[in-house]
Order: sequence, then C-alpha cells, then structure tokens
Amino acid sequence: MTDFVKGVGLLVVGLLTAVFIYPFIHELGHAAVALMVGADIEQFALSYPQHIICDISHIDSVSRAAIGIGGNVFPYFISSLWQPKNFWAWYVLLLIKVISLLSLALSIISIILYQNGSFDSNEDINQVLAYFTNGDKLCLIVFSLMFIFGIKRIASSRPLKRCLLYFGV
Repeated sequence: MTDFVKGVGLLVVGLLTAVFIYPFIHELGHAAVALMVGADIEQFALSYPQHIICDISHIDSVSRAAIGIGGNVFPYFISSLWQPKNFWAWYVLLLIKVISLLSLALSIISIILYQNGSFDSNEDINQVLAYFTNGDKLCLIVFSLMFIFGIKRIASSRPLKRCLLYFGV
C-alpha cells in the first residue's frame, strides 16, 4: 500500500470519527446518564444537528446536570479504557481522545465566560451550570484535571512514533 493511500485512509477515518463516531458516543453519554437517573428519552438523533431530547421534568437538578456532563465525560472515559494493539482501532481512539480534549477545552472556556456573565445557552456546560448552581468552580477544576490527564495519556501513547511506524519510517 502506498503512502498516499495510507494518508487518505487516515484522513477518511479521521473525518468519519469526527462526524459520526464521536458525536454518537457524545450523545450516547447523555443518553446513558439520562437512563441511569430516570429521565425519559424522547428523541435520539444522529442526523445534523446531533442531539438527544429527554423529559427531565420529574428529575432533580443534580440529575439534570449529570445528563449534561455525560456528553463530555463518556467519550473521554471510553477512549481511555481500551488500549488496542490494532493500528486502526488505536487511531480511532486517539482521535476520540483528541476531540474529547477539544470538547473539554471548550467547556473550560465556556465556564470562564459563564463566570464573567457571557455564555451561549446552547452549550452543554452552560446548561449544566444552570442546574448545578455554584458548580462552576468544581466543574472548572474537574475538567481542567481531566484535560491535563488526557494530554498525558495521549503523549504517553507516542502517537507520532506510532503513525510513523504505520508509514514504515
């Protein structure tokens, strides 16, 4: 297989992961927590825009906040639990880890903006903070620690070395 074909394969798998696999796992995280806390899932859509709609009228604020956090936390932990030997499985999980870190970074930025009175009400973390009053500092600390630990996990997997080996370098 030529390096060009391998490179195209990496790009295609990357796009599929970013557009389909990660959003599915993200929404699955919301759904899993929703089911655990007793919310009723009314709609689970993977078509654009990907979303889940739950009836949360009968659950408490902490449970509502947990549903919102599930979308960030689930992909992060799923990608951290498995260390496959197969290159393609490893690559997909690496991409999920990277996207999870980007999601955490956006959440951290959103928390800081929320603390300063500027926020987008559609952002998951802002909906969480609306239910989890005074939880902004705790979320900021936990997400920051997850971010730091995630960077260490990615660095320890030596992604550049693994990709170069894939290309035979």
